[in-house]
Amino acid sequence: MEKIIVQISKIAASEHLSIGALEKKIDASKGVLAKAIANNTDIQAKWVQKIAENFPQYSAEWLLTGEGEMLRGGNVQVSGRGNAVVGNSHNSTATVNATPTDTSDLRAMVEEQRTIIEGLQGQLQEKDKQIAQLLAIISNK
Repeated sequence: MEKIIVQISKIAASEHLSIGALEKKIDASKGVLAKAIANNTDIQAKWVQKIAENFPQYSAEWLLTGEGEMLRGGNVQVSGRGNAVVGNSHNSTATVNATPTDTSDLRAMVEEQRTIIEGLQGQLQEKDKQIAQLLAIISNK
């Protein structure tokens, strides 16, 4: 089971929102979600509830467990010239155009993504060390 922060990152990407913008949308303090994502830690249930309330198109089961369809009754895919999200929900399709208007928002989003990537790279390095230690233990037997 993936941590909820993985699903939250996917919602932000799907909605073309930076994590900071998502925090604003749910009235969370600046950095609440970004820190959890960067540190791969869980968040308080009230923020999960706020996300579910503000983004009802996403499956609550998927948000909590990472299992099943991302959207209620459908899936999500990117199409067009990179600025439209198409949601498919049982034979009905809706397109929402999302064009970035402020480069500072894009820069903030890139920085947040960079922070997340750095955190994940650190986790991978730690896992590599643990795997090497386990292989050493196994080979000594």
